[in-house]
Amino acid sequence: VGPHVQVDPLGHAGVEVEVGRCQIEATANFGELSTVTAVVDGLQLLRRRQALLVLPPRHPVRAPWSPGPGRRQPAAGHSRATGTGEADAFACLRDFRPGDSVRHIHWKSTARAGRPIVRQHAEEHVQRHALVLDTFGAVTGSAVFEEAVAVAASLAAAPRGGGMVLDLMLLGPEARRLTAGAGAGPVTPLLEALACVGPCRDRPVSVLGDLAVHHAPALEGAVCVLLAWDEARQAVVRRLRAHGVPVHAYVVRPPDAATTLDDRGPLADRPDRLVAVPAGRGAAILAGTP
Repeated sequence: VGPHVQVDPLGHAGVEVEVGRCQIEATANFGELSTVTAVVDGLQLLRRRQALLVLPPRHPVRAPWSPGPGRRQPAAGHSRATGTGEADAFACLRDFRPGDSVRHIHWKSTARAGRPIVRQHAEEHVQRHALVLDTFGAVTGSAVFEEAVAVAASLAAAPRGGGMVLDLMLLGPEARRLTAGAGAGPVTPLLEALACVGPCRDRPVSVLGDLAVHHAPALEGAVCVLLAWDEARQAVVRRLRAHGVPVHAYVVRPPDAATTLDDRGPLADRPDRLVAVPAGRGAAILAGTP
């Protein structure tokens, strides 16, 4: 039950409600008022009953996405050509899309049109990375699970180069792969999926590994957000590395756990790519971990 506020004609009132990451039903009853809008995390709540989506918290992240070894893919919607550079011959002018580099803005056309216009080339290449979220065996609302979702959301929302595509892979009622960046769409659908994600208890973690490995040939790298560092999770990392995919792993742990892991498993040769994240300390660790 939320607060009840009565507003006089031409008056105003502020309401502060604390909610967690979830999808809730909100009722707004504004009587005879003709136009009332409340804004919650950028989403508008109008004078009717509707779903209110609360996005996960996001923390600043220092350089989570690094260039891969060069396994590039044509950008979404772009024609395939034979060139191997980042861009080939000029093809046309088009509207700016999320993920485009400002270096490609055609300033004269932008001034004439009153909106950003960019140069499109015959082929533009992208680098595809995976963000893999472990939801297996967690307890709904637990500190560890919510921290893992916040870490994944922070990584999804972190700045990326204009030529990078991000695939979010997670498992709920079904395996899901959502894509953002480089003409494939904004990051908002990824955050909305994370807002609604819950624990998976009826399938093994290897199912998520199967999804990631299926797309491994196209990946420049993968970041795994894991709820444990047991043999099953290590096997997912091992399989991706066996397919030539560089892997970073964030292992979310209980609040009182250590920030180091004695057994580095398949990342023993790259200890810089294995990060322990005690619940409640994600913001500080993400800000200081490349």
